Amino acid sequence: MKKYWKLLTIAIISVLVISTFYIQKAIANESPMEFVLDTYSGDEAELEKLAISGWYQGQYNESFTITSDGIEYPSHDSLVEQLVRTYSPKTDQLIEGYRGFMRGKTMDLRQLYEDEKLLAFATVESDWDGQSRYNDHTFKIDVLQKGEKERFTFKKTVPNQQDYNYMYVVDVQIKDGQLSIFTRNDIVSEKHADKFGQSDFRVYRFDIASEKLISEDSLLYVEGQDGNKSFNGEIISASTPMSQTDYVVLKKTEYVETQSEFGEMNTEETGKEYMLYNLSTMEKKELNIPEEMSMGSEVYSEFMLGTSIYFIHRTQDGLAVKSYNINDQQKNEFTIELPNDEGDTPSVIAKGERIYIMGGGLNEVPIMVYNAQTGQSLYEGTYKLEGKQVQDSFISVDGIFVD
Repeated sequence: MKKYWKLLTIAIISVLVISTFYIQKAIANESPMEFVLDTYSGDEAELEKLAISGWYQGQYNESFTITSDGIEYPSHDSLVEQLVRTYSPKTDQLIEGYRGFMRGKTMDLRQLYEDEKLLAFATVESDWDGQSRYNDHTFKIDVLQKGEKERFTFKKTVPNQQDYNYMYVVDVQIKDGQLSIFTRNDIVSEKHADKFGQSDFRVYRFDIASEKLISEDSLLYVEGQDGNKSFNGEIISASTPMSQTDYVVLKKTEYVETQSEFGEMNTEETGKEYMLYNLSTMEKKELNIPEEMSMGSEVYSEFMLGTSIYFIHRTQDGLAVKSYNINDQQKNEFTIELPNDEGDTPSVIAKGERIYIMGGGLNEVPIMVYNAQTGQSLYEGTYKLEGKQVQDSFISVDGIFVD
């Protein structure tokens, strides 16, 4: 009899869960909210390859994805669809097109690479020792040739892994049959007892056909904490995930902690160092970027586009877009006026010759497209929220992708 009570209890719980889901779904459908595109200038064709994900908060909360095909709401999906989808436009696109390859993969797009012929994934697997560090660092690599459906799947032990406490992949690139994996390696602190938090940005190059590690190099050493000084490192990649590039730029920022006469502790940014790595020649060199372009608290976004590094500065009237060409050292700058200063700090991404700027605020998502080299405005408009429940709804953009 007990086993029947267990089965009955499971059945009742299942019915309640499914019923609750469809009740919530019905409530959401009874309170439709719709985004309407209001174009001020330019051609709406500039938005065709753009996907925007975000959420709004008002009388009830709802996330959304805007594409050229329309607006999608998770609450309108079936239970199965909600379990399968990630609601990240690029990730869902990959799962739909390459379900077998993507099965079991991370949703971190920095670990993925794609071009017309190849789709690749690379990560580092490590084992926690149960006390203070990770051990047994191993590369896990999977490369798919799209047309032939041929796959190269293999694992390789990380060289000198005893020197690293933890590793993670920050970018993946493929050029001339070689897979380059860029990693941040946190160094075992016992080796530098006088410092804390030091790391090494490295590149590991694999020949895909032979599945062999060809070489590895250190690109940028970051000291971590050293007295009242601290250092932080990061990769300056393309603003759109999985973008192909011929160059990778790494940045090290120095901070100094000071104490005011009132005893308050302040952290000041005191210097930046940029290192350029050329994937074709496998050479690196230091870049001398003017401080007026790279320094200052108003710089909130940096990314690579072609052969230039772009620095996005927040100004009183909007944005200043400054670029530095890594080949000829040419500098360029143009300004963008923002429609209002309310809501989120604008999100900025770029691809090809376009810079896309999106914000968030009350009941709308302003969007602008500019030529990245000339600063010419190509499109300006706003997605406005309409419906019964839009009063005082706040909209936030949390993801943008350009295909």
